Amino acid sequence: MLAEDISPAEIRQKQSEKPGMRPRDLSDSLGISEAEYLCAWLDQGNRYITCRPEDIFPKLPEVGQLMALTRNACAVHEMIGVYQSFSPYRTTAECRGPGIRAHLTSKNWVYGFSVDKQRDDRRLCSFQFFDQSGEAVQKIHTRPTSDLKVWDRIAQELGREADPNEIRSQLRAHRVSKPIREMSVSGLETMFDGCKSKLEYRRVSNDVCEHMLTATAAAGFPLVCKINSSGCLQTHEGPVTKIMTMGPWVNVMDDSFHMHLRTDHLLGTYVIRRTNGAEIRTSLEAYDATGARAIYFSNQDDGTAETENAWQKIIADLPKPS
Repeated sequence: MLAEDISPAEIRQKQSEKPGMRPRDLSDSLGISEAEYLCAWLDQGNRYITCRPEDIFPKLPEVGQLMALTRNACAVHEMIGVYQSFSPYRTTAECRGPGIRAHLTSKNWVYGFSVDKQRDDRRLCSFQFFDQSGEAVQKIHTRPTSDLKVWDRIAQELGREADPNEIRSQLRAHRVSKPIREMSVSGLETMFDGCKSKLEYRRVSNDVCEHMLTATAAAGFPLVCKINSSGCLQTHEGPVTKIMTMGPWVNVMDDSFHMHLRTDHLLGTYVIRRTNGAEIRTSLEAYDATGARAIYFSNQDDGTAETENAWQKIIADLPKPS
C-alpha cells in the first residue's frame, strides 16, 4: 500500500485507534515512512533537529547511559552503554564507549527528530535519524539512569527550524518514486559468485540462527553480531546468554545487548568463508528480500584454537533448507 497523501491529523488518529502498535509497524500499515509518521507530531512532543553526527555525538557522553538502536527490514540491534569517543573521517565516523560501537555513513543522515513521550510516570526520550527515503539509520534512547536535564539541554542545542509540510512533501515524493527492488535466491548467489574477494558459501535453513545462538551461549565464547541500516553499522562483541524465540522472532535479551531477528522475512541464510591473504573468516549471514545483508555473525577472534574449533563445529552442524 502506498499512501498518496495522509494528513498529520489522520496519522495521529490512526495511532490513537491502535495505541499499542509500534510507530514502524503503523507506518508500514499506512504505506508511509517512519519519518513521515514522526512529522505528524512536530510541535506536539517532537522537534526537528540537526542530523550532522559531528554536532550530536560529542555531546552525548554527558548524558550517561543510553541505548543505541539500528535496524533494517529483518533485524534490530540494541546496545546499552555510554558514548565516550567520536572519531570523524571524511564522510564516515566511528562512535565507541563501554557497550557502544557504531560506524556511521554520515551522507545518509538526512532527517533528524527529537522525540519526547510520556508512558505512565516515565519520560521516554530519543533522537531519531533517517535517510532520504525516511528509513531509520539510527535511534538513540534514554535509559532510567540518563541525565534528562543534560538531555534536554542538548535537544535544545540541536533544534532546527523546519517546515513540516516541506519535509513531508520531500519524503512523500521520494516514497512514490522509489522503485521496489526484489531479489531471488539465484540472483543473490550470482552476486556472491561475482565477488572479487575469494568467497565460498553454503546455504542453510533460515531457522539456524536460533540454534547457533543457543549453542554459542552454551559454549560461552564471545560472538560478533553486526546489523546495518543505510547509514549505520552497529557491532556487538562479546558473549550472548539469554536467547528467546517468540513466533518468527529470534531474540537475544542480555543486560546490555538486545538483538531481534525476524526469520520469516529472510530470503536466504548462508555460511560464508572469506579468504583475505592468510586470514580465513567464517561467518553466518542472513539476507533480506532485496538482497541486502540483514545480519552478520562470527566468532570474536580471541587468538585461541579452542574458540575457533568450537565455532567451526557449530557452523558445520547447521542444517540445509528443507
